[in-house]
Amino acid sequence: MITFKEIQKKELSNLSFLIEDEKYYAHTSNKKQPETLKEHLQLVEKYFLNIIETNKLEAIIDTIINQVIVSFKMNEQLNSYIKTLFYDAIIYHDFGKINHSFQQKEGIDNFNKNIIKRKHKESSNHSSISAYLFLIHHFKQSEKLLLDEKGEAVIDFLITCFSFPIYKHHSSYLSQIDSNFAYSQENIEYLKDFLTEFKFDISNEEIEDLQSLVSDMETAFLRVRELGFSIDFFPFFTLLKLNYSLLTASDYYATSEYMSDLKFSTEEDFGLLTEEIKQRIYKHFVNNKETSYNGELIKNPKQYLSVDIDNLKEKSPENLNFLRQKLGAEVLTNIEKYKDERIFYIEAPTGGGKTNMSMIAIYKMLKLHPEINKIFYVFPFTTLITQTAKAIKETLGLTEQEVTQVHSKAGFQTKDTGSNEQDAKYGNERRNQIDNLFINYPLTLLTHIKFFDILKSNKKDTNYILHRLANSIVIIDELQAYSPEHWDKIKFYISKYAELFNIHFIIMSATLPKIDKIKMVFKVDFEHLIPKAKKYLTNPNFAKRVKVKSDLLEDKELDLSKLAEILLEKSKKYAQNRTDEYPNSVYTIIEFIFKKSASKFYDIIFKINENDDFFDEIFVLSGTIIEPRRKYIIEFLKDEQNRKKKILLITTQVVEAGVDIDMDLGFKNQSLIDSDEQLA
Repeated sequence: MITFKEIQKKELSNLSFLIEDEKYYAHTSNKKQPETLKEHLQLVEKYFLNIIETNKLEAIIDTIINQVIVSFKMNEQLNSYIKTLFYDAIIYHDFGKINHSFQQKEGIDNFNKNIIKRKHKESSNHSSISAYLFLIHHFKQSEKLLLDEKGEAVIDFLITCFSFPIYKHHSSYLSQIDSNFAYSQENIEYLKDFLTEFKFDISNEEIEDLQSLVSDMETAFLRVRELGFSIDFFPFFTLLKLNYSLLTASDYYATSEYMSDLKFSTEEDFGLLTEEIKQRIYKHFVNNKETSYNGELIKNPKQYLSVDIDNLKEKSPENLNFLRQKLGAEVLTNIEKYKDERIFYIEAPTGGGKTNMSMIAIYKMLKLHPEINKIFYVFPFTTLITQTAKAIKETLGLTEQEVTQVHSKAGFQTKDTGSNEQDAKYGNERRNQIDNLFINYPLTLLTHIKFFDILKSNKKDTNYILHRLANSIVIIDELQAYSPEHWDKIKFYISKYAELFNIHFIIMSATLPKIDKIKMVFKVDFEHLIPKAKKYLTNPNFAKRVKVKSDLLEDKELDLSKLAEILLEKSKKYAQNRTDEYPNSVYTIIEFIFKKSASKFYDIIFKINENDDFFDEIFVLSGTIIEPRRKYIIEFLKDEQNRKKKILLITTQVVEAGVDIDMDLGFKNQSLIDSDEQLA
């Protein structure tokens, strides 16, 4: 297939089409000379090619185009022409700025009086004119392909669709193509005058024929529907979304360079996993003294795999830690065994160390696949994000400026450039804004809502990020939190994007829904990194870590006051009978489904404790607790110096979302079995 560099060199897509290009402006500034339209388009082209190269996107685009060819049953020789359409949608997007009304608005005092004023109904709009020019040019070019009737129908459809990102590149949403995207016969007559400003080799007679296609674009869609064979539109859907992502991103970067003197060119600028970062991850993961067990595992995984799990049934801290290492060894070896696959399951018992297993997988995948240059962690709850971010930075040796959190409670991520001068400060703030907009960070933690919006949404701000998902590792944690009604959709999107975008998915949970068993019209392979997960789940070191009693459920008259008395009594008894290294201490947790119940219980137990003075601290942890307070509570509970105290934690189900704390006694409201397992 033709390369983008080769397309750039061809006369078909160079920027010499515009006659007297120096008289048209793209942007103006009171601080510098106006930017000509040609200068802007060259800058957009530069950023487009740079993003393609640094993110290794060309092979991704080629793969999707080949899938489009198969979907539409086209001759594979057309792949180069489709790729040219993709490229030209980027280049043509601002051709309509030759509109004299736009020039007058943009240029102010610099407005070139020699620009011809043409009668039209576009006001200062330029996007629709750009789309028109693209359509006319490529309807003409497609005639050279000498296609049959079906081929013409498909190509006309593709050309029409590729004009839509141009038409909507300043809109907030790439909405559905409908009757609003149409040119009236009257306006087309006005628009054809713009063709005289370009070196298009089109006669007046040809223009009349081509304009009939522009004025009746609905026919292009109807002809495709009537082809008589089933079409998988998903590859083209992703190709069009990716084009929109790259067009708007390249335009944004180019405009920022002119307006704010901000330049992005390197892997570091675009927030990718550079070779230096990868080498640092390898070294830190193996040599980190705080997680020395990972280094032992990497050096000799066979020592853990050689021991049968049936020989580790005796409950002991030694066996528990060995089982965790054995789980990690299975992940490590199976990632390599199935290195050509892209969708993996990690099903492991609560307490098995899933987050650490995911980092073992990251370590191995980066070694096996040098093209991977970004990592995404996807969670259903923000509480999981903040805790996991800390563990990732400590385990992988990443800095604050290499990890970002994307959720409603996250602050604005900043990168320090070390300069305090006013101009530099403004530029730094602007750069930080761009980095946050495009998530220019090697490792990102985000919510599942945000992630799946990127996959399916046509919102411009969301779609900016789509191109960054290519060549990445995506870890989806706590899959059981997703509603079963969405499992088939999750499987569909995961499987499609894994293939088309070269995304390596790792799906994790302690209570994993078998979405791989959902029947689809196409085959999807999910590789289980822990094939005999049930043996771990039933091992006494995991299965019998917690003794469950349900006698309180039989008390029909149990209210919050009585529950408070029982909790206090049980906590006292546990502390008094304790014979380990923490005598006369207890960590008690009680979980409610509703925040209102948790608040009422806090009021009751607080008053009792004022007189009794048993608990040293009573904490409340719920979804409304602000992030600094939440962090303080978790760090307090994990601090070894506090382990000899008597602590009560009152919480809602937010604590189930991967909050890594060890408690002695637990009370919870009756809930789903999966929820009970998550708390345990």
